[in-house]
Amino acid sequence: MAYRTLLIEDHRLFLNLLANHIEQSEDFALVGQATDGEMGLACYLELQPDLVLLDIVIPKLNGLELAKQILKQDSQARLLAITSQMDEQTTTQIHDIGFQGYVEKEQPIETLQEAMLTVAEGGLYYTKLVRENRYKIASDPNALHKILSPREQEILYWVGEGLTSQSISDTLKLSPRTVENHRYRIMKKLNIESTSELIKLVLKHRIQLP
Repeated sequence: MAYRTLLIEDHRLFLNLLANHIEQSEDFALVGQATDGEMGLACYLELQPDLVLLDIVIPKLNGLELAKQILKQDSQARLLAITSQMDEQTTTQIHDIGFQGYVEKEQPIETLQEAMLTVAEGGLYYTKLVRENRYKIASDPNALHKILSPREQEILYWVGEGLTSQSISDTLKLSPRTVENHRYRIMKKLNIESTSELIKLVLKHRIQLP
């Protein structure tokens, strides 16, 4: 069965190109289009698509804020960012908010297709960013401080000390859910899949409290 896809993009030419590609694909079915954030949120709530292709720079409600609203309503939403803005701040925000992937608009259509399938099937598509982060970690002793927020560094430290999420929440006066969300984001940013890998990373880099 084709993945039901919602496309949110304000540039008409790019919108039409993407819509045409989706309509010709056997893997996806285009169920809705929107050209601004408010329209995009309304479409999502009405259509409940399997996948959202979302431009970051859109009017009325920008893509980052829209993603927050969608995830607030549906924590299982599958969001793929399509954008030309790949500065470090935007990249960090995309990760922190909870997008499952992103593709630069300059990438070929084959890359977009791969990213769409990966995210729709429940995976993450951060290939370029993960590679850059891995390189930073390997070559720069202070890389983790650039990649992770101060709160994430703090939680990573306590994970390395062997504390459970409940113990960390008690220590930092945070809810267990907030701690779990931070751990999830840390693992996404660093392309790590288990707590044991996190602990090894802490020991290797001698993570300290920020």
